[in-house]
Amino acid sequence: MSARFVQTIQSGMSILARDGANREDLVAVAEVAMAAWDAHLSAAGAPGRPPTRPG
Repeated sequence: MSARFVQTIQSGMSILARDGANREDLVAVAEVAMAAWDAHLSAAGAPGRPPTRPG
């Protein structure tokens, strides 16, 4: 699952960038993807990644 998930996100972000998405849009996609990944890990009982620092 993990490789397919990363590949899908990477491909989607690549298409968005090609079509003119700005950095803010791409960061938003990455944040949603990481939240989904954390939820997947939590559901599987695995530890998630450490919280990020604001700013």
